[in-house]
Amino acid sequence: DGAVPVLAGCIACHGIDGGWDGVAFPVIGGQSADYLATSLAAYRDGRRGSGIMQLAASGLSDDEIARLARHYAGRRPQQPALPATIAGPGGAIAAEGLPGQRVPACSSCHGGVQADGTTRDPRPGFPRLTGQDRAYLETQLYLLRARARGGGSHAHLMTPAAHGPTDADIAAVAAFYAGAGNRCTGPSARRS
Repeated sequence: DGAVPVLAGCIACHGIDGGWDGVAFPVIGGQSADYLATSLAAYRDGRRGSGIMQLAASGLSDDEIARLARHYAGRRPQQPALPATIAGPGGAIAAEGLPGQRVPACSSCHGGVQADGTTRDPRPGFPRLTGQDRAYLETQLYLLRARARGGGSHAHLMTPAAHGPTDADIAAVAAFYAGAGNRCTGPSARRS
């Protein structure tokens, strides 16, 4: 779709399929084009901080952002399968939230297992959490809790939601979405 010239800069960190390592660099393959485009524009425009991504996105036009977003949205790197049922405290938080702390179910926006045991894709404009690295997810939640992470049009929803979970809750839900740490993210998994 014409993304090849601008794609060269992305491949070094995210790989061709968007699943390079998932640790230092998040898995972006298979995310929605809307979410990817919104994120790239937020980096480019300085609304979401990241030294690497702000620099990488700084010169991108809206058209280039749209082409990159379509490219990576059309990729689906190998991801761990989430349990078909709610598994452990992380699965319970993902499917049911933390009502006492006014934290909604993660899966209501980010997809995955629902309270009734069914699964669903993320809502439009929300990132897919399944298959992301545990440490990456934890870091994003801590940044949101500290109000140190900007983002797209839905970031304001996560800032208050990140204040309710304890550190143990954050670790549990991150482990659940990461596939309980079973995902290979080492150098041998970098290219597919």
